[in-house]
Amino acid sequence: MGGPWIWLFWRLFNFYLLLKKVKAYNGGWLEAGSLGLQYSFLLTHKVIESLDSKAVEDLERTLARLIDPQGRSYFRQELIDRFDFPDDRPDPEAWLDP
Repeated sequence: MGGPWIWLFWRLFNFYLLLKKVKAYNGGWLEAGSLGLQYSFLLTHKVIESLDSKAVEDLERTLARLIDPQGRSYFRQELIDRFDFPDDRPDPEAWLDP
C-alpha cells in the first residue's frame, strides 16, 4: 500500500476513530439525575442511533481491505504464536483473585 492509498487509509481511519468516540459518547453513565442531563442523553442517543449502520459496515470493510487486500484473518493466539504479536492485555479475570 503506497501513494494515495496511505492518504485514503489514514483519512478513513481517523474518521472511524471519531465515529467510535461518538457512538460511545453516552457510555459510562449509571444515572442521570437532572432533567437537562437526561434530555442530553435522549437527544445524543437519538442522533447516534440515526447513524447509518450499513455505511459504517462499508467503512469497516474498506479499512479491512486497505489493511490487508487478501482479506486474511487470524485468531489472537495465532498472531502471538506465529508472529510475536504482543500479548500485554490484562487478564480479565485477574481482579477476581484474592
